[in-house]
Amino acid sequence: MGIAQCFYNNGQYDSALVRLGFIEEKLIPESNFTDEEAVKFYKLYGKAYKYSYQTKKSIVYFKKALSRLTVTQKKEHVIEKADLLRRVADGYLELEDYLATLDYARYALAEIRNNNLKSTALEIRILNTSADAYRFLNNYKEAKQQYGLAIELANKINSNKKKFLGELYSRLGILHYHYDKYEEGIVCLKKSIQFYTEFGGKDNPSTVHAINSLGNIYYYLEDYSEASKLFLSTIGSFKKKGVIEILASQYSKIAACYTNMGEYDKADKYLQDAFSLVDFDSRRAHPFASYKGKPGDFLIILYFAAKNHQKAFEAGRGRRELYRAAHYFSLCIQYLEHISDGLDESGSQTYFLDRFYYVIEASINNCYHLHQETDSLQYLGLAFGYAERSKALLLKEALQKANVEAQLGIPQALLGREYSLKREISLLENQRYEARLAGNEKLGYELTSQLYDLKKACNALQDSINAAYPAYEQFRRPVAPMAIEDVRARLLEPGQALVQYFDGEDGLYLFVITAKGCTLTMLKRDSALTKAVEGFRESIYGWALEQQDSLLTQYRHYGRYLYQQLIEPVAALLPSHLIIIPDGVLAYLPFEALLCEAPPDNPLAFNTYPYLLNRYRVTYAHSARLLDEMRQGRNLAPRQRVLAFAPYFEESPGGDNSVAQRRNGLSRLFSNEREVAAIHHLLKTRIRQRGEATRARFLDEAPFYSILHLATHAKANDEEGEYSYLAFTGAADTLNDARLYAKDLFTMRLPAEMVVLSACETGLGELRRGEGVISLARGFTQAGARSLITTLWRVSDQESADLMRLFYEGLAQGLHKDEALRHAKQAYLSTAPSTRAHPFFWAAFVSSGDMSPIGVSRQPSGFWRWGLALATLGMLGWWLRKRRGEAMAYKR
Repeated sequence: MGIAQCFYNNGQYDSALVRLGFIEEKLIPESNFTDEEAVKFYKLYGKAYKYSYQTKKSIVYFKKALSRLTVTQKKEHVIEKADLLRRVADGYLELEDYLATLDYARYALAEIRNNNLKSTALEIRILNTSADAYRFLNNYKEAKQQYGLAIELANKINSNKKKFLGELYSRLGILHYHYDKYEEGIVCLKKSIQFYTEFGGKDNPSTVHAINSLGNIYYYLEDYSEASKLFLSTIGSFKKKGVIEILASQYSKIAACYTNMGEYDKADKYLQDAFSLVDFDSRRAHPFASYKGKPGDFLIILYFAAKNHQKAFEAGRGRRELYRAAHYFSLCIQYLEHISDGLDESGSQTYFLDRFYYVIEASINNCYHLHQETDSLQYLGLAFGYAERSKALLLKEALQKANVEAQLGIPQALLGREYSLKREISLLENQRYEARLAGNEKLGYELTSQLYDLKKACNALQDSINAAYPAYEQFRRPVAPMAIEDVRARLLEPGQALVQYFDGEDGLYLFVITAKGCTLTMLKRDSALTKAVEGFRESIYGWALEQQDSLLTQYRHYGRYLYQQLIEPVAALLPSHLIIIPDGVLAYLPFEALLCEAPPDNPLAFNTYPYLLNRYRVTYAHSARLLDEMRQGRNLAPRQRVLAFAPYFEESPGGDNSVAQRRNGLSRLFSNEREVAAIHHLLKTRIRQRGEATRARFLDEAPFYSILHLATHAKANDEEGEYSYLAFTGAADTLNDARLYAKDLFTMRLPAEMVVLSACETGLGELRRGEGVISLARGFTQAGARSLITTLWRVSDQESADLMRLFYEGLAQGLHKDEALRHAKQAYLSTAPSTRAHPFFWAAFVSSGDMSPIGVSRQPSGFWRWGLALATLGMLGWWLRKRRGEAMAYKR
């Protein structure tokens, strides 16, 4: 191994790998090496692969070193383990799998903190890696905090202080310019260049990287001349270093500057040089296999090539440029899927897609122009396919998983063990999240160490399943989107249209597919749309809490404006029945509350407003492919009955009914028991209420019922969508026993025909581009529910109960789910007092998925008579309570 070490020390990494490979083949380290020897061998192997830009293999060998490491309380063993974990984290960072990066960075830091060790340089490196991951996960606050902690530590050390500070200020500068804080970015990068120069001189590779980042800022500031000068000044140093992937990336940046300065031929030359450097040939069977650098960097090279030709076309250089752009955009989409397939953590796929969403937008824009130029339906199909691909990377996997497992014949014992491990992991992650909220850092690190062991066991089990059943691994890969012809044949009923939006940074693209054909409309996208959606929602929810005239004016303005922007341009094409696939901020929008015409003169006459509800029957879907899967619904729940939960919550201390309490508190629900009782009188129903309505009981019983109805409180989390939760009956000091987080649902199997989340904000959560809102609704969809009724804001307890009764009456009569919900809203509007007809009270509920009539049987008629009497008594009791002065309770 000494010879291999010498090769490595001299930077001859390929020679080191050859020697290490010979040792591995001849000596078989698993059996012939002591643990200490094996750790040294595998660590050297991992480092040699890292510096040979074979990151996946480096991770494999660092993990092998971890597996042979003797775990004791000795400082050197703990430091060794933390360092190996940090190296794995760095590997995942290179692969742009940021959730896996965070996991291993947390494991590394937990080793140091749990053992009360001081290893400042290693801690700085771990914090640096963690901050980088947060930066790419669009968490500015957490990234800035981590960089700040690392800078504090760096200022306390003597050895290599300037090198550490140079690196940290460089990355902090990058963080700032990623969030358009260009002045702060320039200040940090100039500090970085100063520290790096003092440490290693002007030609130091780190100094050159900082200069490159400064060039990025000038590029974003659209000072392309200055940016190109800075990029060109780094070329000589990168050539000396001999890293072709970095050099190729620099060439593409220079090309992008020339593109934006209108020098398309010069840009093309630099781009072709970049492709030549990395030996890229799109005609090969596996054109991306030879690239060893960061996946995102090569995607950007492809994108810059496509944009250069697109811009050349827009400058009047002919249709040929448009076709050449289409070629590169097609490669961009292929490479996006290629990268996504290689990410270990499924959540990382959504973050990666969010980061490069602009690539999909530009691809759709290219197809739009090709269709305008040629009138060919081929380009409409391509554009629709690109929009579908942006939405279908994850959810189909979850819906089919149970079926694939059964088809492959995987033993239930293996699947049960996998499920049990995932449940344990989810439970510990919930506890760690709650420890973080409580500020209990010590407990957080202890739980992180436990999670490392559990996830290690789960990954080993999954590896063994993949090895025994190779087709199981294929299941994780993205699937082809639905063609327009398939949408028409399989999804559209007579008189129905699919309306799909793609919300880009510059344009809003609107697909309309009907029995007669498909159209693509491009609408100008600016900040006014986001402002309008936010203003529209606030005008609805805000008025219910504080009935101000200004909020009515705001609702009337935005309700009309959004209809004119989103529906009116294609209204002539639309039949009366719509499937709407929203995108971006439109996922938060209740389309049925938009105003098709000017509202009446009397602003309080809410019953007479020209709501879109009265013109169209509307349901929603995440994507066409997912809707097709939900409609197929191969698995049936064992019990074709409703399982209804109505938990109990204590009233807030002191009878606090302030706006703040209504927005944030889990107040008592006065009508949820009446709500589930009304369902019981219509359909065969098992009710769990008060002390029976616990999280544990729901987890045990939910997989066996065809309809799940939850009349409870819920909380959306718009920063960490996986931690949106439903509340159940439980002790106030044991949150995990009383909360079901969205992430808990990701590991469940719920063959439910319908899930009704009659609770607040169940359709809201963290917005991620492409995959949409990470919410409770998404959790139930991923668990296998074929249809959902969810809410878009905090809804009224009393009116929710009334709406749900009317909804279930329609279901009991055999109506389709969306039809039953529409009729319930219209019936409510026809009888509600004018002020209670405001959209706040009815428009929050939306339907998605398979809208077929339900299969649950009605209750016998005799039972119905008794039920009606009980419901009447319940309503009388409610009326008496109200007369005693109880304030309106806001759910949930």
